[in-house]
Amino acid sequence: RGLAYSPIANGGKLIYPKLINNQKTPISKRIIEKNTANTIKQALHEVVSRPDGTAHSLQIKGQSIAAKTGTAELKKKKGTDGIENGFLFAFDDKHSNYVVVSMIENVKGRGGSSYVVQKMKPVIESFYQK
Repeated sequence: RGLAYSPIANGGKLIYPKLINNQKTPISKRIIEKNTANTIKQALHEVVSRPDGTAHSLQIKGQSIAAKTGTAELKKKKGTDGIENGFLFAFDDKHSNYVVVSMIENVKGRGGSSYVVQKMKPVIESFYQK
């Protein structure tokens, strides 16, 4: 999922992750227009910056963070309750020096995607500690 969101964080360019120092990765390429990526980035910034945003609690003074939250319900049969998983995608929208993609299973009754935001906030805060 991080790969899928990388164009939004990087001006429309698909950036491949480098997991090992000497690993060769494909060259990044633009897959969406820069202005389209920036429009989406601004909307995701508001998810954190606006008081009614679903990831507002990620806001850190002096930092510019963008995020997308969500839930997905997994059902075995139509018409039954399923297990709800919560998701968070977040990145620094000024420096693009990290992308966080996280999923926690069974968040129903624990706050949904807000539970994921709460659990990932310390991780994101650690990126800004000097």
